[in-house]
Amino acid sequence: MRQSAWLAVAIGLAGSAGAVEAQLPALGVPRGMVRAELGGYLASAGERFNDGNREDYLADFISPALGSDVFPELAESEGRFASLLGAPYRFNLGDFQANGYAEAGSLRLGVSAGLSSRVTLFASLPFTRTRVRLKGPIDPADAAAGVNPAHPLYGTATGQQQTGVFLGDFTTALATLDARIAAGDYDGDPALRALADQALADGTALRDGLAGALADPATASPYAPLASSPEGTALAGTIAGYQSVLAADLGIPGFTSQPALPDAAPTFDDIDAYASHPQGPIAAAPLGATSTAFLQGDAEVGGIVTLLDRWDPAEREGGLRLAVRGTLRLPTAGSPAENDLLAIPPGDGQTDVEVDAALDLGRRAFGARATGRWTLQLAGTRDARVAPPTVPLPTADRLAAVRVDPGDELALGVRPFLRLAPGLALTGRVEYVHRGEDTAEYDGAAVPGVDAAVLTIGTARRLVLLGAGVTYSAPLAEARPMATPADAFLEVTQVASSSEGRVPAWLAVTAGVRVRFRIWGAPDRP
Repeated sequence: MRQSAWLAVAIGLAGSAGAVEAQLPALGVPRGMVRAELGGYLASAGERFNDGNREDYLADFISPALGSDVFPELAESEGRFASLLGAPYRFNLGDFQANGYAEAGSLRLGVSAGLSSRVTLFASLPFTRTRVRLKGPIDPADAAAGVNPAHPLYGTATGQQQTGVFLGDFTTALATLDARIAAGDYDGDPALRALADQALADGTALRDGLAGALADPATASPYAPLASSPEGTALAGTIAGYQSVLAADLGIPGFTSQPALPDAAPTFDDIDAYASHPQGPIAAAPLGATSTAFLQGDAEVGGIVTLLDRWDPAEREGGLRLAVRGTLRLPTAGSPAENDLLAIPPGDGQTDVEVDAALDLGRRAFGARATGRWTLQLAGTRDARVAPPTVPLPTADRLAAVRVDPGDELALGVRPFLRLAPGLALTGRVEYVHRGEDTAEYDGAAVPGVDAAVLTIGTARRLVLLGAGVTYSAPLAEARPMATPADAFLEVTQVASSSEGRVPAWLAVTAGVRVRFRIWGAPDRP
């Protein structure tokens, strides 16, 4: 999962702007005043956009025949069974529907201080909690494979014992055949001797292949063909045919056992156990409900310069206002557990430099704010499992230190408003966000045969946000030195469309409250 803190920037967290002045937030704070801010958001997504196509949030898990398409490390096991069957083979563990769902919430604390009528300094710190769920289900109707009963980690004691007995009987039968060949028991009949030699070679290959696929701790497959499937029936037939040759043609009776093959398709819990077993190849956190702890996000510090302020002069409502803000976003965010592969990190793990501007235009009850934002995202190093996004659960051996340089972001938007009463307004929002593609390279040892650039697939984004909300501001009451007017706002924002990249279809509710205190000086007078 590569959804990062861009969500916070895209939906506009509470505290990112200043006090509400009867409609949309002014960026700055009046001279001598300090503004304390408390805000945040709640967001959820059950779907995402993938190069413009809407799909399940965890669509990479979806498979009509679950196997190496989702778990590519199973291809080696599939190859072993293909060799045993003498035909191409791929696991079919059932029809898996992801039904993914993500939730994200953030609480932001901030403070701003007006150094002069034109200059404001600010700082903020978010705390974020995320939760991602992979609900399933898996439909076993057409499944043709199940959990290997003899697997050292995922199997059962009964299955391990049955396959162990089978392999022991097989080894004994081969030893008996080899001894009889060495003793010359078949030398009187050249055809029978040729059959015995061939049976020894074929049997050894069959025994070794079955041991490698079913029981060897280093190579055993976590899954195997169902006993009732065509492949399971073919394996049993191959074994029975070999046993018949030993008994009927070569005079070696007694080898009649069969290995344990699964008799049922896997459940979601079985898939979860495979992915999350600490000694397994993936060793992920449990998939049923993966959530991060309540983590600190990326702290922000910066300054605001009000270049022009002719808003709400005494003789009329509306006017013109222009402000520019510079933000330094620091890589202070906590990190989810390394094995929590579905988690949404609360930050990108590197420093950002951001510049944005707001131009307010209005007349009487109507107006709008034009916004622009450019974010320079600097490179940073982090540990990641290096795999393309189409591999949702990379194996643990893909973990490496990677230096990622995220693509820069450009956002342009318009936020119209309608004043309903003094201090109260309805607002709208339309915003376009473009992010360039990331670049990545190893910062140390590389994962053999894997280019670090696979981490950047789908990172370029073009999306449109739509939103609506309400704002309220109590009078500034500057005549009282310790006045504490309250501002508040509530906004609902939706990622409405995306033409590029992998973008969750977030629906977010953002809210915030601000309180201002005069600390020094007298208020500015017109």
